Amino acid sequence: MTPPRLAPVFALLERSLRVDSRSWQWTAARAALPLVVLVAMFPMQTLFRIGTVGAPGLMFFKSMVWTTFALLTVSGLSFFSAAIAEEKEEMTLGLLRMTGLSPVSILFGKSTARLAGALLLLAVTLPFTLLAVTLGGVGTDQVLATYITLAAYLFFLANVALLCSVISSRPAHATALTALLLMLFYLVPTLLEGLLPIWRPKAPAPWLPAALEAARFASRLLPTSELVLILQTGFSGPLAGQATLGMVMGGAGFFLLAWALFERGTREQREAAPSRPALFRRGSRRGRVPPHIRGSPAVTWRDYTFMGGGSVGAAFRFLLAGGVATAVACLPRMMGEKTTPPEFVSACFFFIPVGVAFLGMSLDAGRMFNQEWQWKTLSGLATLPVPLPELVWRKVQASLKQAFPVLLLLLVSLLYAPGAWGDAIEGIGDELGGVLLIMAMQYLVFLSLTAFLSLVLKRGAFAASVAILYFGMGFMMMPLGFLLSAFGVRDSASFFALILIPSATAIGTLWFGTLRRLEHLAAEG
Repeated sequence: MTPPRLAPVFALLERSLRVDSRSWQWTAARAALPLVVLVAMFPMQTLFRIGTVGAPGLMFFKSMVWTTFALLTVSGLSFFSAAIAEEKEEMTLGLLRMTGLSPVSILFGKSTARLAGALLLLAVTLPFTLLAVTLGGVGTDQVLATYITLAAYLFFLANVALLCSVISSRPAHATALTALLLMLFYLVPTLLEGLLPIWRPKAPAPWLPAALEAARFASRLLPTSELVLILQTGFSGPLAGQATLGMVMGGAGFFLLAWALFERGTREQREAAPSRPALFRRGSRRGRVPPHIRGSPAVTWRDYTFMGGGSVGAAFRFLLAGGVATAVACLPRMMGEKTTPPEFVSACFFFIPVGVAFLGMSLDAGRMFNQEWQWKTLSGLATLPVPLPELVWRKVQASLKQAFPVLLLLLVSLLYAPGAWGDAIEGIGDELGGVLLIMAMQYLVFLSLTAFLSLVLKRGAFAASVAILYFGMGFMMMPLGFLLSAFGVRDSASFFALILIPSATAIGTLWFGTLRRLEHLAAEG
């Protein structure tokens, strides 16, 4: 008996759901998530038995909720943003249109199918998360309200990304635009709610109370505000709050807007070869390639100029880090403080530039090989008279060259609080040095994992590395704690050695796998 078929508008959606239901990747992901939840419960049970926490269920539930929220945001940026943009990049959208599918049918098939798969991944953890109720401190209504809020946020995120995917020519551009819209979605209401009450205009401003009330209302519509209310002890609110209803209505509005702009946004295909944005282009053809660039340094110049935007791209990162650090350093004055502690300014000009530099290098690690793979230029690079390890090192040098101007902002931090730097340098010889070494090794593991996954996954290597490293660290710390207690290890040197040795092994293994994968892809052409 032939199963009943859906309406023609859902034809592509039906096919996508059937294909995803037979995909081993989705099956493995649905099987792995409950295992992660169960393993995460073991530390909470241990803390409860030794009396460290009184409500391990609530602590466990909070950690799982915020971890899930962060992973949904990071992974959803690249996963949902590629729905239509990847068809444009691969020049297959025209073939879909030739089948007679309507725009709404394509949107349902390419985006709603991904949303359904993500919702199933979220739902499969619900029965296991309900075990937090038995640990104490959390009720069933809190769990259900949290999952309803997360599902609404996933619906909102998927449709925001869908709109960006429709109007963008490439998945990378769609991901960047989605991230920008999300930043505005979170930052604008929060900043307005914090700054409008302390603003004292010289002239009367009758609109100020209305603007403040609008900012407070917009802040209540944020999913983070809703989750904070739900995770409070004694929650007795509705299962679907204001933020949940607002995100559902906003997601539906973004879907309708994507539908309305589909024809205009998909009218043209991308260029057959990659090109730099207009801001990074040079006016004269004569000055494109410096005459002194010869041999293997040309690889560094090529990546620095075309992938990172050259000097303009480096200046953009520098201005971004400096602008954010300056804005944060001025917050005490904006909040009414008469003086700003030098240590606070020094910390702003240390952590923010380092964060921007590290984020830039992480994004470079996810695209320095992936773009060569996508644009089928690996075989051309492999024909150069340069060993493959040196080619990799030249690409890494281009990323470091982009990050160096950002790190120059550390001089501002040093000038503001030289005493704090002196104390930190003295502490490097103690346990602080070991902690910094572990953090550096873990970051190198993250970069190595991102570079390797960028040659395995077409998109989402950065998000996959974040998830794997986060849960991998959780899995590693549990047996490490058992080993430390079993062998009676108490000194910090042994503890650092037990972490550094596996990290160094992982870095070497990943880079060996990256080289082998590069050779394989270059041979394929």
